[in-house]
Amino acid sequence: MSDVGVEQLLERLMLMLADRQSSQATSVSTPSLDSLTNSISEFSYDPENGATFESWHWHFEDLFRVHLA
Repeated sequence: MSDVGVEQLLERLMLMLADRQSSQATSVSTPSLDSLTNSISEFSYDPENGATFESWHWHFEDLFRVHLA
């Protein structure tokens, strides 16, 4: 195979790889802000039944730290 043929082959492979990577990047969905905030329940203080702010916050802590940071 000539140098020109190898260069053309490499160029085509690079284009195919770039297309594949861009299509994979767009197919990954991230939750919208509305869907995240709708998943958070309203806080109601009821210490006799264990409903404290600490327990409520613990339940949603990953959401606050990861998705809404």
